[in-house]
Amino acid sequence: MNILLLLTSSFLFPISMQYNIPSDSLFVGSIVSFEVHLENLNDDEFPTFNTFANDSSYSLQEYKHYENHADFKIQFWEKGLVTIPPIAIEIINSKKVQYTVHTKPIDFFIFSHLNDSNLTLKKNKGMSSINLINKNKLVLILIIIIALLFLSAYFYKKINSNNQEQKVTEKNDINIYSSIVDKINNLKLPINGNANEVQEFYAKLSYILRDFMKKKFYIRSTEMTTHEIFQYLRNKGFKSEIYNMWNKINEKSDMAKYALSNFKANDFNDDKEAFILFIEKLNKL
Repeated sequence: MNILLLLTSSFLFPISMQYNIPSDSLFVGSIVSFEVHLENLNDDEFPTFNTFANDSSYSLQEYKHYENHADFKIQFWEKGLVTIPPIAIEIINSKKVQYTVHTKPIDFFIFSHLNDSNLTLKKNKGMSSINLINKNKLVLILIIIIALLFLSAYFYKKINSNNQEQKVTEKNDINIYSSIVDKINNLKLPINGNANEVQEFYAKLSYILRDFMKKKFYIRSTEMTTHEIFQYLRNKGFKSEIYNMWNKINEKSDMAKYALSNFKANDFNDDKEAFILFIEKLNKL
């Protein structure tokens, strides 16, 4: 029975071992022939095959060394499980050993004619082959693994960076909101209630609100008209509550600007609260 068995050695040199068994069953005295082949060697490299020592259960009967393979013949002397040890193969380059690879150990179960009643020999089986992944495929797999690791690191870093930016943005929004509210709270109320004081008070309220919208939405709200800001709020798809509040607080500012109404002392505090409430709602958008 001829079998081609491929044995793992290293990432560089696939090793194939072909051995010939006289039948499906091995008995004491049976001889098995090995052919150990080494592939993918460079032109300036050649292998040296180290033979294995004889054992009480088997002995090496013949050994032949060729350019890239070696032939072995062993004979079994004991029944039971017999293990052929790994064969060491040294790769020589410039008279120096560059690499050492090994075959895998092989197990055989040996029968005895003295104990076994069924001595009928079975028909030899054909040769079968098992192929290892070659050097190029291994390199490709390693490249894919490394690329996946780099991509994972890149996306992890990007997600982490976005989270940090979001935290910074949220912190800035809180700082802007607090600063604007403080400005409104610190705004002095008209003392005498004359037209000039009232106009100045509502003009400052309006500017503080527009300044907040400029920093929040990145628009030129300090330069835009009341109607333009109304259209912006509406086009952004905000709830009607937002642009209705905008119209209401601006009506009060226009009344002060054109002296269309008499204001009471409690109107100023109420309107400050209305501006702060509107800013609070904008800050949550």
